Formats: sequence, C-alpha cells, structure tokens
Amino acid sequence: MREVESETPQLVITDIAMPGEDGIAFLQKLRVRDAERGEKTPVIAVSALARADDRTRIMMAGFDDYLQKPVQPLRLAAAVAKKLA
Repeated sequence: MREVESETPQLVITDIAMPGEDGIAFLQKLRVRDAERGEKTPVIAVSALARADDRTRIMMAGFDDYLQKPVQPLRLAAAVAKKLA
C-alpha cells in the first residue's frame, strides 16, 4: 500500500494471495484512499483461484477485472489496454 500512497497510479495489478495481506484487503484500503482523493484507480486481480465462485467473489469485492494464472501475455495486454483507454 505504501507504493500507492505517494503516487497516483493509472492502473494497479495485484495478486489475490500475497504474504501479509491479501489482494482483497489491499483493494479495500485503496478504495478508501481513492474516495479521500476523489479518484477510482482501475485494479486488475491476478489469481490461481479458478472456480466460478472465486471469480464472482473477486469481482464482487470491487476489482475491475480478473485474470487467472498463468496469465497469458496477450490477455494481460488487452486487459491493461481496456482499463487505460
């Protein structure tokens, strides 16, 4: 979270399973920061979780997109381009 406190990123790509804090907790903190600044940073989740209910849970948490690992480079490029358009 430190990295986005001092910067205003155009896009964040985060894993769901991270040591110390999962991606959903990170997203919640980022959305609080965004609300304080009047922003909404696009956030793409990356995860090895592949069940349909995992995708639903991740998207319901407020992510803008979800990519399943292993991430295909063209799919990643397309997701980034879509969010930055």
